[in-house]
Amino acid sequence: MKGGSIQSISGVGNPPTVGAIANGTGIDVVMAQEFDSDELLVPASITTASQLAGKSVGVLVGSSEDYELEGWLKLQHLTGSVKVVGLSSESSVAAAYLAHAIDAAYVYGNYATSVQAKGGRFCWPTASR
Repeated sequence: MKGGSIQSISGVGNPPTVGAIANGTGIDVVMAQEFDSDELLVPASITTASQLAGKSVGVLVGSSEDYELEGWLKLQHLTGSVKVVGLSSESSVAAAYLAHAIDAAYVYGNYATSVQAKGGRFCWPTASR
């Protein structure tokens, strides 16, 4: 890594690894592969990004998803008009959405599946789906 032959941080999404690198802690292997399945899930009534204005979106506080969401909101000119609700776990985000305590959820994996099973629709920010 020190020789620059390996791109050690291509996506900041693994806080322990990133923290170790930032603090100069030696590590042997950073990551063998990467899988990112974050999904912004919204109710069917929201069909455009601009309709998130005045709504709340739950996300794991301090996570890479949190920063991704903030960056995407900025690109959509929605900073300040969407309330980002940072919660302590992905399960808390999914539970808050299912309890109608937030309007949208930025989650992944089984948490996304549980939200979709109750009517959450995949939306943004990953346009490749």
